[in-house]
Amino acid sequence: MERDWSPVSPSGDFQAIVGNQVAQAGPLKGTKVWQVSMKNAEGEIVYIEQESMRPWHLNNYWAWDTRDRFWVYDSDVQLCIVWELGEEGWSRSFAEVTDEAPESLKRFSK
Repeated sequence: MERDWSPVSPSGDFQAIVGNQVAQAGPLKGTKVWQVSMKNAEGEIVYIEQESMRPWHLNNYWAWDTRDRFWVYDSDVQLCIVWELGEEGWSRSFAEVTDEAPESLKRFSK
């Protein structure tokens, strides 16, 4: 069964789509992965992450923070990926679970 989760940002300006799909390229080609994309308030897809698909079998948790940054926490490898909208569009970075992380993700890092 295919599953998607689509949480809306606190401002209501964005919706993150975390989809379960089969990777078409890269080292995970042919396997089920999670992939993040973003929609704007009008429902148009404005970003699709091509590089950071995570294996479907890993435990991933996600949440928006109060600054409209979207966080995915992989508890298997204790890694956070953070998406943020900047002047040049959406970008991703890696982070640790710190005080900046959404409260709902901090509980999974203990």
